[in-house]
Amino acid sequence: MENRATEIPQYVNQKRAAALLGVSRMTIWQWIKDGKIQADDIGGLRMIPLSEVKRLKKETKNQAAGPAA
Repeated sequence: MENRATEIPQYVNQKRAAALLGVSRMTIWQWIKDGKIQADDIGGLRMIPLSEVKRLKKETKNQAAGPAA
């Protein structure tokens, strides 16, 4: 039997995503509303794939570094 656990992406809630990204929960909510970050409804909860958090963290890190000289 195939192990399907590796096919299920990992998720974090909005509070954890905010903490990982160093922003408020309201910012996360606004980003979801604006389509800047993907969120899925799982069991009545809005959950964010960890891959989205990592993507945004990388984007904000690159923006903070500025353009290469």
